[in-house]
Amino acid sequence: MTWTKLSDDYGDDCDELSDAAFRLHTEGLIWSNRKLTDLRIDKAKMHRWATRPEAAPELVACGWWMDEGDHYLIVHHGRYQRSRAMVLKLQKRNQQNGASGGRPPKVPRERFSPRQTQQETHLVPKWKPKGTGRDGTGQGYGSGVRN
Repeated sequence: MTWTKLSDDYGDDCDELSDAAFRLHTEGLIWSNRKLTDLRIDKAKMHRWATRPEAAPELVACGWWMDEGDHYLIVHHGRYQRSRAMVLKLQKRNQQNGASGGRPPKVPRERFSPRQTQQETHLVPKWKPKGTGRDGTGQGYGSGVRN
């Protein structure tokens, strides 16, 4: 699985674009990463994944994409995306790690467990409650001091 990386200011950068161009640019980045095209978008196949392919000239006009004949090259946010070679290298390494058992098991975390006492202690209050303790006077338990 690949991931498309967008910076925190991606939305701010895209503010100058129409909604159609924003969507096409985002879809283009995702498609390129999914198919490992190294940011090259085949014009003849855009209908497969692009919701609004007619916005491509806007992306070319503002310099976010380059028109290279039969394909577009995504320029904006391209530096954040992994190349095909890098993705394949990582996939191979992950596959090898998985075949060899992957990561070693983690050392279990130390867990706190309160000590159990051998016998229970019961405290007996020195005061005795009067009635239910809910007589509304605020002095349900013994004689308190009132202001």
